[in-house]
Amino acid sequence: AYQAGVTCVQIMHVRNGKMLGGKSYFPDMLGDDLGQMLSDFIANFYFQVADEVPAELIVNVDVTDRKELEEALHQQFEKKIQIKHNVRETRAEWLELAEMNVQHAIKGKLANHLELNERFHQLEDVCGRPIDRIECFDISHTMGEATIASCVVFDTGGARKRDYRQFSIEDITGGDDYAAMRQALTRRYKKAMLPDLLLIDGGKGQISTARAVFEELSLNIGLLVGVEKGEGRKVGLEELVFADGRDKIYLGQYAAAQMLVAQ
Repeated sequence: AYQAGVTCVQIMHVRNGKMLGGKSYFPDMLGDDLGQMLSDFIANFYFQVADEVPAELIVNVDVTDRKELEEALHQQFEKKIQIKHNVRETRAEWLELAEMNVQHAIKGKLANHLELNERFHQLEDVCGRPIDRIECFDISHTMGEATIASCVVFDTGGARKRDYRQFSIEDITGGDDYAAMRQALTRRYKKAMLPDLLLIDGGKGQISTARAVFEELSLNIGLLVGVEKGEGRKVGLEELVFADGRDKIYLGQYAAAQMLVAQ
């Protein structure tokens, strides 16, 4: 199914006549040619993800290049594969259930998109700048050793997990989170494109470190914002600390923006 820029593929597994459950996928595909989109998804799924393929693939649209795809699957898995579009009786019931599930899943995804967009809009109002891509940095270690800097990435589509990065921090004094942040940000933004907003886990000290790195690299400090935890590090008590010297903002009064930052 495809709706309002969102593509969903529902896979339901049937073995020996029994429904074994399923899963919804939301591939990065745009367009109105469902047959081509499904053909591309099937190829990617069975050649790159799945360990095996059943003898029958029942689909709700006639896939593009069906014969060629069947032959490619046959060569890959050394068994005869049939891709069926028009089915009857029990198979038609399975397909109807899959279609109900894909419609439910895509509506849920679109509702989540609307909520996420509202959170982005409110965070834009709070920060005073357009925001499409957010990157977030945090430092973690075990008893001062094995220091890791983690970078997570969000855009208006949600978490961009394939863009996540981890940096092993070396040659610093154990437990020096400021030095770790300096090293991670320098390594990241010497080469990478800047996001629209860079969130740093920490208050005035960490944001000062980040500002120094950006000044050394001649980058825009206006997109740097620290997330200062409140008492007991409880979610909902965070304040935003701006590198450009603006007054701190208590996030709790901006519920949608606070939920996005916490997420």
